[in-house]
Amino acid sequence: MMSREGVVMGVTSAAAIWMLAGLGAAVGFGYFTTPIILAVLVVAILVGVDMLEKTFKSMRRGVHRSDPPPPT
Repeated sequence: MMSREGVVMGVTSAAAIWMLAGLGAAVGFGYFTTPIILAVLVVAILVGVDMLEKTFKSMRRGVHRSDPPPPT
């Protein structure tokens, strides 16, 4: 995750990297069915989030970003 001008960026990327690490560990321990199911679920969620961000303008602003206060 990164922060640029008070706006948190890359939350989805960081979460995807951690998820891939967990799936890789599960495969390494010999579990195969669960990581495949979870991988499909994660891809569906990421595609759904992308569709929501394209649909709603308020979701494109970034995490924890607020509008600047009006000038005084």
